[in-house]
Amino acid sequence: MVLPAVMAIEPSEPPAQPPSGWLSLFVGVALLAAVIAAALRFSEERAFIRLAERAEPWWLMAALLLQAATYVAQGRTSATW
Repeated sequence: MVLPAVMAIEPSEPPAQPPSGWLSLFVGVALLAAVIAAALRFSEERAFIRLAERAEPWWLMAALLLQAATYVAQGRTSATW
């Protein structure tokens, strides 16, 4: 009796994983960048609030009127507003 040939099945290698040191470094740098970005954004908002508190409404009204005048001069009042 002849037995069928059995092919030897070699175990496949598990997929390569990135070293955990690189991953933790990447996560740390990303978190640091997020903290810096949030701090800069928060400080910009505080500076804007200080600027708005010292603003004079008459200058704002004059700026709005001049801006509106540019639209009127170009003939685009109904198209843009």
